[in-house]
Amino acid sequence: LLLRFGGETAVSVYGVLMYADGIIQPLLYGACDSLQPAIGFNWGAGEYKRALAIEKYCFTACAVLSVLFAVILMCVPEGITKLFISSPDAAVTEMARSALMIFACTYFVRWISFAAQAFFLAIGKSAQATALSVCVALVFPLLLMGIFYALDLYGLWINTPVTAGIAGVMAIALLAAFFVKFKKLPPPEPSLSDAENSDAR
Repeated sequence: LLLRFGGETAVSVYGVLMYADGIIQPLLYGACDSLQPAIGFNWGAGEYKRALAIEKYCFTACAVLSVLFAVILMCVPEGITKLFISSPDAAVTEMARSALMIFACTYFVRWISFAAQAFFLAIGKSAQATALSVCVALVFPLLLMGIFYALDLYGLWINTPVTAGIAGVMAIALLAAFFVKFKKLPPPEPSLSDAENSDAR
């Protein structure tokens, strides 16, 4: 599709987008995955408030990183292009500028599904995490590719940010459904250490 709609120039530009994404995504994964053990441990121990407090740091860190990278991509698209293509010609530079401006919008919302997926994995809700992962990586991009096919090259550029937006809505819906059920659960029974502390008082 890239060759058909934009030739070798489009392929080069897509490479720039993937290189940039290859730098950003591991940082987002790190911000989320590094806190999973602490969240999972506290959740399993019934310390739900503590687990959710830690999860807030995960969401906050992911949001800050995402928005920061979005702003950087939008502010210096030519500089980003030259990081990966040493001497881009005018056509590559112009197409890369437009593509990066569109692609940058992805990160204003991508953090939502990233953080939600990490949270579901941490608390053992693999079904929700898997659903988010499959939809982001496969289902939404393929559906949108068909919908945006008539837009040619522009349709390929907007596929990723629209996918991220839909995934964000899906993540919020899954989180809302989960917490509705969670609030109906009975409170956890006190642990042995809690009982001993109560007796000591």
